[in-house]
Amino acid sequence: MKLAVCGGTLVTEYGIFKGNLAVDDQGRIASMTAEGVAPEADETIDATGLLVLPGAVDGHSHLNDPGYTDSEDFYTGTCGAAAGGVTTVLEHPLTAPLPDDLAIFLAKKEIAQAKAVVDYALWGALTPDNTAHRGGKADELGKMAEAGAVAFKGFMTFAWEIPRLDDGLLLTAFRRLAEFRVPMGIHAENAEIVRYLEDYLKASGRTDPLSHGEARPEICEVEAVAKVLRLSRGTGTQVHLCHLSVPEAVDLVAAAKGEGQPVTAETCPHYLTLTQDALTKSGPYAKCNPPLRPSRCVEGMWERLAGGRVDSIGSDHGPFTKEEKEKELFWDVPAGLTGIQVMVPLLVTEALRRGVPVETVVRLCCSNPARIFHVYPRKGTIAPGSDADLVLIDTKGEWKVTSKELFSKEKWTPHEGWTLKARVRRTLVRGETVYEDTPGGGRIAVPAGFGRFITPTRRPA
Repeated sequence: MKLAVCGGTLVTEYGIFKGNLAVDDQGRIASMTAEGVAPEADETIDATGLLVLPGAVDGHSHLNDPGYTDSEDFYTGTCGAAAGGVTTVLEHPLTAPLPDDLAIFLAKKEIAQAKAVVDYALWGALTPDNTAHRGGKADELGKMAEAGAVAFKGFMTFAWEIPRLDDGLLLTAFRRLAEFRVPMGIHAENAEIVRYLEDYLKASGRTDPLSHGEARPEICEVEAVAKVLRLSRGTGTQVHLCHLSVPEAVDLVAAAKGEGQPVTAETCPHYLTLTQDALTKSGPYAKCNPPLRPSRCVEGMWERLAGGRVDSIGSDHGPFTKEEKEKELFWDVPAGLTGIQVMVPLLVTEALRRGVPVETVVRLCCSNPARIFHVYPRKGTIAPGSDADLVLIDTKGEWKVTSKELFSKEKWTPHEGWTLKARVRRTLVRGETVYEDTPGGGRIAVPAGFGRFITPTRRPA
């Protein structure tokens, strides 16, 4: 064996137990042995006193490469992922040019191949030009699916990065993606409500941070999710509702899933840890879409999470430069939070504090997203034959989140100063250490380009 990881507590979606792992020269887990039965290997990592988790699969992150690399790129973004225990990044398509055809998709893949330090896959963009049945780029969806697009992303509301899909195009997208057996991710907010309320609040002279949330009330999300579930019903398309922030919206997805619809609900760390009060405290650095909600929503989301109604958690890492975040008019501030590096430590800490099993965090951050996006069991689990993507976490002390420790280009986080009990000590991808926590500060242990492009296994026709 090339490597043995011994003495740790293995935390998997199917249980938690003491044990040892052996990794072969292909970077896959070769065997799991009981505590005290140490496999022979060229190298041994002593994980005594540490939790050993499968590497997280972040199904929702924005690394801004190409087009917006002043704030992030595939190297800095995946360095942050490695330091946070994320070993597979499924990167979203809000880049310039938009990856809405095969040529642009492949060009983006080449950029990532030269920079990534963890494994990655790419989402494609759904636009009015490639979603319609004919004309424009109508043939490109199938080509991108064939080239390995892990999913496609569409917006129901207005965004500066990507044109929205109206109801007709949304229905068309559901029907077309069913042909290619590719998941469709949806940003579900009611565009008409948002536009009306924004115009009303602006005309009223509102420029304070809380006005952002008032322009996007909970009904915006609930109504949009209900529409998605109705329009997608019967199409057979696998639908993934991104970054849900409202418990009622999660309940709608759970009910549809119970009736046999292939739908899943994702939330994000900020909807589980931050309330709308953060907008007053942190201003533009707490602005995101959907907006942060009242504390009753945060508690309601934890209830759904613990009850099995939430299917996955993605970081929705969306960095912007300080110049972009500190625009004079709050309405002009772009919506997005940093989060890929703190997601796993934050969620493990919160789970321990709330009495939620750490195995639940593993299901939501590792195995479930791997299943949803069809890269399981290669990714997202600890099992013989799976890639040896592992995270060693120390929960015996405390540490404070500080921006200076972030690997992202933009050194800010809405969780600045938070005290956490979970710290990533080492991250491995395919049996190779990619990040190691050291007394002088964490270090990235592999060169740019170490990460590999991951292709999904499609559902049967």
